[in-house]
Amino acid sequence: MQKASASAASDKHESAEQTRFIDAIHTNDVNLLERLAAKRGDGVTADDIRWYWSLHSVVRVAMTLFDEELQGKMWSDRRAFSLSMEDLGQDVKRQLPVFRHTIANDADSPLPPELKRRFASFITRTKRNPSAFDKWSSRLHVASSMNALIRELIVSGDF
Repeated sequence: MQKASASAASDKHESAEQTRFIDAIHTNDVNLLERLAAKRGDGVTADDIRWYWSLHSVVRVAMTLFDEELQGKMWSDRRAFSLSMEDLGQDVKRQLPVFRHTIANDADSPLPPELKRRFASFITRTKRNPSAFDKWSSRLHVASSMNALIRELIVSGDF
């Protein structure tokens, strides 16, 4: 019974948090508006916010844990090639995007997790079109990171 009560209380908090972000477009909460402005500066749309914050918190945490596990696996796999730590880090940054709830300091900074769905859709579309995939690959080889390339694509309207 206590577990059910704790879960219900958690769900109420979760629902309140989701409602805050979903309705943030019409709010006067200065802190929340500043956070949203930073996310919008990275190309996050109202639809992205609704999608991400309507996911259950367990799903959002699972996505983060999956990303961290994938990055760790890539680091360990690439380490077998005896790359320097700098080259290893650069290789991983070019292979995987990083999503976190932080404010971007530069082009390589983590992307807002609200962009995950659009990123997955973009990759799916790009892989289906060989010329687009070749263009993506060549641009990725010269970019400082996948995050930097995604930011370029957002600015150009190609994302």
